[in-house]
Amino acid sequence: MSVDETEDPLDAIVGAALKAMADSGAPRARLGAFAASFRDEVAEILGRKPEPAPAPDLLHLVTQAVRQALAEPGIAAAARPQPAKRIYVTVDGRATSVTLPVDALRQLDDVAGGRKQARAIIQQLADSAPDDVPNRSGWIQERMLAVAAATGTDADGGAAH
Repeated sequence: MSVDETEDPLDAIVGAALKAMADSGAPRARLGAFAASFRDEVAEILGRKPEPAPAPDLLHLVTQAVRQALAEPGIAAAARPQPAKRIYVTVDGRATSVTLPVDALRQLDDVAGGRKQARAIIQQLADSAPDDVPNRSGWIQERMLAVAAATGTDADGGAAH
């Protein structure tokens, strides 16, 4: 067997092993699996370490992901805080306030027939809120939207009785 000085020793060793396996009649799948793993083993024996993959630029990846997310209309709208309005109510004889989204207030105004009627509904909801509710504004908002949806359905003639 002649040794070519221009050959890479790693390639020569792996090639010789593959040739010997092929000459012995080894199946193709076995040759493929051998070729995939044996090169790393021989490189380790020869003291050659495979080059590590370059580390990804995490700042670039995160920046790109944020830009892509903000480009999507639904996510961008959700990221912006909704404008809210503070509504003053009386609970158990004490003045307090609840903060409600402006869009929800407009919707309730439309179905209730005006701001005065909408405020009366909000006051009724505040009176009926349980004492132990952790977020009174959120609790009122949920019920307010349900009232608006139910009243809007009745006004449209969608609910048959």
